[in-house]
Amino acid sequence: MRVRRGEVYSARLEPVEGSEQGGTRPVIVMTRDSVNATRRQALVVPLTTMKEGRQLLPYHVVVSTPDGGLAVDSVALADQIRALSEARFGRRWGSVSPETLQRIEEAILIVLGIDWALPAPR
Repeated sequence: MRVRRGEVYSARLEPVEGSEQGGTRPVIVMTRDSVNATRRQALVVPLTTMKEGRQLLPYHVVVSTPDGGLAVDSVALADQIRALSEARFGRRWGSVSPETLQRIEEAILIVLGIDWALPAPR
């Protein structure tokens, strides 16, 4: 299996500890393709269902249907980025748009404190 940057897959996130996202849920592959071609793991951002009234933080990115092949509006949790073995990946759902991928990249920079790399506010 070769995953590609921006693709959405179902992935098994168990076991988890504390407030880590768990269960089997969609994730977005964030690792560049040259790394994915040589490794049997990838860095991913998990998604959760967008619920009415949910408070979004600056590092949460709304992914609206049908982007990424999603059936429901979701939130990419950039603060939950993690490495997964390819053995944890299941079904491929689709790929997110370049605009969505860029917003998630910016959210990851916020989480990591790399503010100097962010574009000027729009």
